Amino acid sequence: MNSSTRKIYDNILNAIYSTTHDYYEAYDRMIEFLTCDYNEYFLLKIPGSKWMFDKDSEIRKKIFENYNIGIHEEIANDKYDYLGEIYMDIQGCKEANRKGQYITPMHLCDLMVGMTMNLGNGPIRVLDPCIGTGRFAIAVSNINPDARIFGVDIDNRAIQTAICNSCIFKIHGFYLHADSLLHIIDIKYEEGRKNWRFANQWVSHFSEMVPESHRIRTENEIKTVEISALDDGLQLDVFK
Repeated sequence: MNSSTRKIYDNILNAIYSTTHDYYEAYDRMIEFLTCDYNEYFLLKIPGSKWMFDKDSEIRKKIFENYNIGIHEEIANDKYDYLGEIYMDIQGCKEANRKGQYITPMHLCDLMVGMTMNLGNGPIRVLDPCIGTGRFAIAVSNINPDARIFGVDIDNRAIQTAICNSCIFKIHGFYLHADSLLHIIDIKYEEGRKNWRFANQWVSHFSEMVPESHRIRTENEIKTVEISALDDGLQLDVFK
């Protein structure tokens, strides 16, 4: 954690805010820009991203007044969820209370991951049913850079932030806007595998998700399906 890196994020956010006059919109434009800057794949996934190529765009001008290749590298080398902190700051305590959103502090994420995982590389796969802005994904990747993290969250802006963090830090993440208490996310079931096809989408497909109440248990569905089907067959991993 480096206070100068947090200041970089704040400078970019405030520069955009001077044009949008809305912190949520400024935050959205910031994570859109950072996501595409670190992973060009999302240029085709983010609606309205053409503003990034418009030399007359005031938002684009404001960003590049505060951004260069040195800043790009500094952000990537400081593996900390500054975006999550900023998101919580924007929401404010009252709104965060109403949503029930309290992001686990990074040092606790590191502690819990360190207590439950072994150091080293390998094809380990981790599911976080309340991924938030991707803090546990960052902590897991610090222990095992080759780990695949599958994350679900009911807040699509948090999912977008987790995607952005994974682009910046090159984490192998699969993030799904869904309700882990409502929707089928268990890939033992065909409906669960269908739901995961919407992972790593910038635009929400929440209304298209198959809810738990629609699951029909059959003998074939009870058979375990290897999670590698998501990794290899569906080609969701855009963070390589």
